[in-house]
Amino acid sequence: MNFFIRFTAFINHASSIISDKALTFSKKIYISLIFLFIFGILADYFLKFFFGGPEGDSYDLAINYRFTSPEPSDDIVILDIDERSLSMMAKDFGRWPWPREVFAEVLGSIESESPKSIIFNILITDPDLKNINGDKILDEITSYTEKTVYPITRLSSENDSESQLYVSKIPGTTLTNNSEDKTVAVLLPFLPGMQKNMGISNLSSDEGSIIRSYPLIYSEKDWSMKSLVGKAVELSNEENEIKEKIYLNWRNKKGDYNRLSFSDYFLYLQGMNDSFKFSFENKHIIIGASAPGISSPKGTSISSYTDDNLILATALDDALNNTDIKLLPNILSILITILVISITGYLFIIESDIDVDKVFIFMEVFAAIAMYGVINLSNYFIDLTPVIAFGIIFYAVVKLISVLGRSSLYGATNNFSTAIKSSNTNYSIIPFLNSSFEKKEIINFISKLQRKYNVSNVFLCKDQFESEKISENLNEYSSFIVFSDSDKNLLSNDLKNTLDDKRFVNFETFKINKSLLIDKTKIEIAKNNITEIIKLFK
Repeated sequence: MNFFIRFTAFINHASSIISDKALTFSKKIYISLIFLFIFGILADYFLKFFFGGPEGDSYDLAINYRFTSPEPSDDIVILDIDERSLSMMAKDFGRWPWPREVFAEVLGSIESESPKSIIFNILITDPDLKNINGDKILDEITSYTEKTVYPITRLSSENDSESQLYVSKIPGTTLTNNSEDKTVAVLLPFLPGMQKNMGISNLSSDEGSIIRSYPLIYSEKDWSMKSLVGKAVELSNEENEIKEKIYLNWRNKKGDYNRLSFSDYFLYLQGMNDSFKFSFENKHIIIGASAPGISSPKGTSISSYTDDNLILATALDDALNNTDIKLLPNILSILITILVISITGYLFIIESDIDVDKVFIFMEVFAAIAMYGVINLSNYFIDLTPVIAFGIIFYAVVKLISVLGRSSLYGATNNFSTAIKSSNTNYSIIPFLNSSFEKKEIINFISKLQRKYNVSNVFLCKDQFESEKISENLNEYSSFIVFSDSDKNLLSNDLKNTLDDKRFVNFETFKINKSLLIDKTKIEIAKNNITEIIKLFK
């Protein structure tokens, strides 16, 4: 029990010290925190500047929960090797892989309809030893295709030294920065007819292994090459800027791209599907697989299971129609964050009568609405999560300091009891009219008193008289209660010199009756408090 009492006393003493220091140095602390957080914000900005990309989670949430998105282009068609295609064609060709004649017939037929471009996203790197004739047919057809781009896969650069293929020997590649020719490890389509129009098929993940962006131009230090989509845009003869990288504007709110089952079209070509009616004229066609087992779905902003066809279709749509997401500069977000931090800190420093809580909540809510509104009303995205994250952390810290610093102003019950039980022999009651002072003036006065008489001995009794039994007029008045071990006259003179303000028209000093119980002493102090306040009534 003795340990508990001592521990409680220690906690009270420590709280008083912390409150005292927090109150005394709060303004300096606020200023220091503002600069500290600005440094952290700038550090965060430079990390994003060098490593690039939006904050993954915020970007994904904005994309997923926006109420609108661009409509998928009718000019983009996915010829999908889906599970239905594997099932329908298994009887004649087996499950997978299919004979090369199948692809030759489809490519030749589509090219004859004058499409704008074809992306053939099926990598054929080895000959079909069981059907050499099929390879010959496919090679012949592909040698005549003018609008079809074929995939090339970049292997790990660790294998470059073992490769015998030089960059300059790969059609469509460009050596950069006056670099010397070098060997690279890549997988090429083995048919010569496919090698005249090729594009990099690699899809690189962004933060969190999620695909948010797509490279129209694949670049390394020494060389570059257009991707499948970048090459398709080039072959379509449309005057579009081919950017190095775009952020994908997913069509997740207004329907899907036109998907045709590969088997339906192939059977139509065989005269076995009269119901198929579709023209590929002036269309952009993507031929790829989504069937389980032969496809490799990726995680994206809209789904953890997105097939390559949809990724390529979205990238192609954005590249052709300039609908890709444009990231507003991170510096704009940083400046807004610094502004929010500075405004919040400034309001705490000046002890403004403005409701800081409401101002801060307004700024944070406005930032969230602005971020969400921009992505919905335009093709732009601004990452304002630093405003929200840094703002909340900063506000929590300064609010805690403020609470610690101001807790002593109202005199917690345990501190009040401690002040009575200590070596203090006297106390003074200093009543005043609230309307005669600004908030910061009251704070300054009590700070003076606390520095002189210790934070644990000074109390602002602002909210003591809210009972319905007491006249509401008393709420217009308050008082300082100051405990001291000084002589009554000495205490009174010291207080006059410390306060030195004529608005404190009168105050009285009382002796603490040590013979009374704590609760009865509190009652006595309360009565004296009311008596002194009543003296202010005119």
